[in-house]
Amino acid sequence: MSNLCYLPKVESRETIEYNNTVMARKKISEFTAKSFLFHQLSEQYNGVSLIGTDTVIPSNFDKNKHYVVKVDEGIKGRMKKGLVALRVSPNEIRTRIQDFSQKGYHQFLVEEFIPHEPSQEKYFSLERTRE
Repeated sequence: MSNLCYLPKVESRETIEYNNTVMARKKISEFTAKSFLFHQLSEQYNGVSLIGTDTVIPSNFDKNKHYVVKVDEGIKGRMKKGLVALRVSPNEIRTRIQDFSQKGYHQFLVEEFIPHEPSQEKYFSLERTRE
């Protein structure tokens, strides 16, 4: 298992400095990051990654639940840019994906909507090292 560490948040640089070493950033999708994290924690991740507008939307979404549909292409500030749709019913998922696709995006993440306060959100970084 690779080392998990928390790195300083850097907004505008393509590289970060950590322990006097400059490392290139490599963007990964939120789906990939969460899948990795949940696997390491021996938990099940129920997010669904969808690519393109012709993707078959799974029919097993619970009709009594709401979902979050978001662009999953390593874009910062997705909420401010209108790239996250909250409280989406299963019948609206395809429409939201089509809306994002018209803006030029092709990779999407669908997760169950869990109400929470913004202060409860947590962020993490992964460091990939060569040995």
